[in-house]
Amino acid sequence: MAEKAVVKQTSDQQIDLSDWSELYRALDLDMFAKYSEFMKANEAVITTSKKFWTIPVIEGVDCVKIIHTFDKLGVCIQDFYIDELDDSLLVNERDPNKTGSYFVSFNRNKEIDQSFCFLSTDALIRERVNAITVPERLLLGLQFFMITGEHLDTEGATFCMGSRFYDGDIPIIGYGGEFKGLYMDWLAPECSRKKTIQPRVAINRSLNIAQ
Repeated sequence: MAEKAVVKQTSDQQIDLSDWSELYRALDLDMFAKYSEFMKANEAVITTSKKFWTIPVIEGVDCVKIIHTFDKLGVCIQDFYIDELDDSLLVNERDPNKTGSYFVSFNRNKEIDQSFCFLSTDALIRERVNAITVPERLLLGLQFFMITGEHLDTEGATFCMGSRFYDGDIPIIGYGGEFKGLYMDWLAPECSRKKTIQPRVAINRSLNIAQ
C-alpha cells in the first residue's frame, strides 16, 4: 500500500500538530475516548507555542499500537520484533501506563537538534538530559506524518535516551537510510555516536495534570 500523504508544509515553525484527535481515533476508539476525556479535563491549561510541539501521551498507548497505525497508513516499517517492542523496553523515563496521561513538549524540528553533537553519550547521561522516549518519538512521528505526509529524521535519527532496552542499549529511530522506511536501531551507552544521531530534549513536562 502506498503512503497516504495529507498536506505538505515547508517551515517547521508553521506546522501545527496541536490537534491529536485524528491520531488517537486512528489508534482505536478506546484511545480516542481517553484522549478526549484528558483534553477536556485540561482545556483550561492547554497552550500552544510557535516554538514547541506538545504531545498528549495518553494512558493505554503503546509502541505496538502506534507502529501498526503507521502500517495501516502504508508506511514501510523495519520488520523486527514489532509486537515485542514494548516488552523489550526495560525503561521509559515517562510512562503513561505507570503514572497516567501527560503532556510533553519538544522543539519544532523536523530534523534532530545539533545542540548536543559535541557531547559524548556518557556526558549526556551525566548531565541527565531529559530526552524523548521511544513511545513519544513514535507518536510525534506519526502525528507529523498524518499532518504533513512527510517523515521526521530523514537526514539523521533521534537518540531516544529516555528509553532503554533490557540490555541497557539506547534506541535510535529514523526514516530512510538503507532501509528506506521507518527504522529502529540501538547504541550501547559506552559507544561513540555519529553527529547525525542526537536526542530530542523535552522542553517541559506536565505530568498527570488532570486524570
